[in-house]
Amino acid sequence: MKFIKLYEEFESNIITQDDIIECIKEKKMIYTKSISDYPEHESDQPVLPVDIDNNNDVTLDIDGNYYYTKLNYIYKID
Repeated sequence: MKFIKLYEEFESNIITQDDIIECIKEKKMIYTKSISDYPEHESDQPVLPVDIDNNNDVTLDIDGNYYYTKLNYIYKID
């Protein structure tokens, strides 16, 4: 038997490129599940986005160093 999940049952928020662009302009912080080449990242710690490209790669500024994450890994804007 097949089941269909209701939209409300999905855990992830839908965050768009436009949301990230506004976040960068307003210097808001984001929360992400994973950051490339940054294994000590904790998902409950906010990070500052500084750029987003057409491939949905988001550049993050962490202590003066740049790291990257994917748009679909971002789950909250603060």
